[in-house]
Amino acid sequence: INLQDLVIHEDIPQDDELESQSNQITALPTLTEAARVALVAHSVSAYAVALPRTHAQRLAARLAADTTRWLSHIFHFVDCASSFHEDHLEGLVRVTRLALHKKYPKYLEEGFSALASSPPLIYSSIAAPLGVVKHLCRQLSLPLNCIRPIPQNTMFGSRQTMDISALERRLVEDTSINGVTPLLVLAEVGIPSLPVVTLYRLTDSKGDKPTQRDTTLSLVSGLMAESLSRRLPTLPLWVALQVLGRDGIQTRIKQCFQIIEQLYNKIKKFPNIKFLILQRDIESVPIELCELEQYGIAIRICCLESPDPPPSSEDIDNVEACLEQQIEILNATVEHKENFLRLVKQNNSLRFVDLPGWAGLGGVRYEPPTWVQIKTDETKAELNRLNNQLVEALRSTDAAFSLGEGDDGLSCVRFGMVTQDTDLAKLISLVLQVGREVEANSKLLDTISEVVKRGIETAQTDLERENAEKLWQEGILRHVPVVGTFVNWWSPPPKESGVRGRSLNLQAGVVESTENIYKYHMQIQPNTTTSNGSGARTPPQPLVQTPVGAGSQSHSRSSSHSSLQSNKCISTVANSNVLQSQVKEELNDPRS
Repeated sequence: INLQDLVIHEDIPQDDELESQSNQITALPTLTEAARVALVAHSVSAYAVALPRTHAQRLAARLAADTTRWLSHIFHFVDCASSFHEDHLEGLVRVTRLALHKKYPKYLEEGFSALASSPPLIYSSIAAPLGVVKHLCRQLSLPLNCIRPIPQNTMFGSRQTMDISALERRLVEDTSINGVTPLLVLAEVGIPSLPVVTLYRLTDSKGDKPTQRDTTLSLVSGLMAESLSRRLPTLPLWVALQVLGRDGIQTRIKQCFQIIEQLYNKIKKFPNIKFLILQRDIESVPIELCELEQYGIAIRICCLESPDPPPSSEDIDNVEACLEQQIEILNATVEHKENFLRLVKQNNSLRFVDLPGWAGLGGVRYEPPTWVQIKTDETKAELNRLNNQLVEALRSTDAAFSLGEGDDGLSCVRFGMVTQDTDLAKLISLVLQVGREVEANSKLLDTISEVVKRGIETAQTDLERENAEKLWQEGILRHVPVVGTFVNWWSPPPKESGVRGRSLNLQAGVVESTENIYKYHMQIQPNTTTSNGSGARTPPQPLVQTPVGAGSQSHSRSSSHSSLQSNKCISTVANSNVLQSQVKEELNDPRS
């Protein structure tokens, strides 16, 4: 496996897997001119590590200064500094560390001991993700009790915003209490995964000029250390700003905001959406799944982070059409779910299987009523095999069926999403019909296998017994070399004294002797009394008939009706001392 396969293919097949799995190619992003130049800049930044240290540091400082100046002009920030990092939470950690150095002058020398006399307090809205404050405390070794939750608005303004009056009251209370230090207020803007933009302000400066110590806090806290690295982390952004220019960046940002507003106006009429189908059907719009603690999984569309150009109005219309189509299917599936459960419970051979991660109707397992009370490992393996064959048979009829697995590890038939006009009763009847056919075929094969096995054992036992009787009747001298030839010349043995062979008749379920086959050179069907034109009747029945079928005492399984319709005959023939097996398969009557 080379590097190209690792990048292109989603699932690289192992040695014991099928080669067809290697065709699962991931969706590679389309790079624009600016993206391709930025990709080359990443390679140049890695090459810069080999440059002399002083030269690399001067180059990094120049690139960071230019990038900061351009960003301040684009976003209209006056007298600002910039820090570059890859993790979107790393900026928050660095800003908090900066605030710690600001509030605790001896934090650099004494470390956590400087915080013991006056623990810091961080204020965060209850609507903010809990994982953010936990990550912040873990990175800075702060206890979780230093977090002060602030409630949301309940009387005035938006209910999703922080209650400013409650924040001010909490600040006054904490300031009046000796022994605690208000450190930071976290503002949640409601956008999950906001990309690497962290805004901060030292509120206690009171408009004065920063002191000499304030200018060095960014270096002490590590806020600017990454920007001056020899690896040139700002080079890709510097190159992208050079290629796009100020007008190009502003135009792209405006287009993204306008297209998102247009998308919002179109989809706000839909109460729900099916995000997985959207991600597959609408490739021109970048869609990402994010999990919100209060609302669960939601769709996140962020055109600013996509390397592709912003979607067009036609793409937004396609999104609306796809949403309308898929939501109709989703609503129909929800409406049919209750009827689906009722139809499944009405059949003793079907059992509903709950599949939490499946968006369709659910799963159904075909379980014969006689197997419900038997839950051995052998029975479970037989159930899995039966349902696997059932899914294969159903998929040949309708590709909507698929193989699933319940919490108990047993296989089941998965029903996907349905439309409003879907006939569920017909689908359930189809599963029952195909399940019974698969079950009958499985019993037929098992019954034939048992009959053949018992027939071979019976034939071997009969042949050994007849061979011993023949040896006792004819005498041992006939079988002694040289002497036996003289005895046979002196007293020839009868022509019909040979050991009869055995043939296994699956239609009758018996082991028969083969004297009629050798005498008339044909296989005779049992119970045939049809006369030919001359009036001659068929030969008599074989002299030896040993039942070995499903109805005999030597067979423990019950035969299905299909086994009685089998027209195949297996013959086993033996000569004198040596047992020779000859299997013949003949089709006598055409199947109707």
